[in-house]
Amino acid sequence: MQDIEYSRQVEKKKNILKLLSGKLLPGVDGGKKVHFIRSPKIYGFRNKMEFSFEGKDLGLHRRGRFDEVVNLTECPVFSNWVGGFLKEVRAFAARHSLPYYRRRENKGLLRFLILRESKFTGENTAILVINSESFKYKKEWADTVKRYMPGKSSAVIAYKSTPGDSAFTTRSEIVGGTGKMKVKIGKLFLELSPYSFFQPNSYQVENIYSLINSKIDGAKNILDLYTGIGSISFYIAAACRRITGVENSVSCINDAKYNLQKIIPPGKIQFVAGKVRPFLAQCQKPYDCIILDPPRGGISYRVFKHIDRISQEAFNLAKINPVKIIYISCSIKNFKKDLEYISDNTEWKLKSLTGVDQFVHTPHLESVAEFVV
Repeated sequence: MQDIEYSRQVEKKKNILKLLSGKLLPGVDGGKKVHFIRSPKIYGFRNKMEFSFEGKDLGLHRRGRFDEVVNLTECPVFSNWVGGFLKEVRAFAARHSLPYYRRRENKGLLRFLILRESKFTGENTAILVINSESFKYKKEWADTVKRYMPGKSSAVIAYKSTPGDSAFTTRSEIVGGTGKMKVKIGKLFLELSPYSFFQPNSYQVENIYSLINSKIDGAKNILDLYTGIGSISFYIAAACRRITGVENSVSCINDAKYNLQKIIPPGKIQFVAGKVRPFLAQCQKPYDCIILDPPRGGISYRVFKHIDRISQEAFNLAKINPVKIIYISCSIKNFKKDLEYISDNTEWKLKSLTGVDQFVHTPHLESVAEFVV
């Protein structure tokens, strides 16, 4: 959608939301309760980019091709210093004759370059993902990052020798800096590790979280599922609230617990390490608000069934009326699938729906749905 003027992009995304809500969940009054939050910035808004090495090129995959990469000299949606840094990474590789990866053969050393930028604190991280279990140029990589990446930087080497086009790996090594990157959400400061998830548009994070906070006024006992580093829990923390965050990612849950000890927020927050479905299967507590912020793939029907049971029990046993469910989705396709399931299999009533444009110049959209049970 890069060739479409931004106001037209917004209109297209608004119409998609209205179509979804009107056809699947007509309780939102013909689209009158469908809202939209434009991105404050349409360039330089992303805080993370994942670039691929392929053959002789370093950049982004050509649309529809897993084995072709477009050699980039700039990345306007991320930051204006990227072009110069990519040039230095190429020079670093050439200096040491480090071969780029070839996906069809699973050969070559350099696989991915992940760059993370904290827009409001000046802290950054560069992760070099290699097709090996060892690397003898750690110091040179750390020196390159320190010299050419702006602000306070951390350099990381990540090891991934198995095939596949995911840059995620459980084995990485901090070779320069602290490895922690401080991010700012309003007045809140959190620290995250190199592989921990954070909302991709830095200028929309507070908009999303303040929207959630406004929808759960009066909630006392909150379940925050797929909590990540606990950013939503920390943002909505209040003296009268008890919040339980559940997260399966080891990196994220460790960051959540680390930040909990540093911040000591109001109210009571606890973080539980583990998968959401087994946690819900054992859950017997009544919650008057459940927040769902799952990965792009959405939520399985088993998770929905457990949430439906818990919300009904909360109303019947604790006389909580109504029980609020806030569902945040970053995939229109999977959001549509989940709305269809909710409409056909639960008594949840959609009270409002808000689109938050995190992904400018793409067809993707963050959706925040408010349900009552």
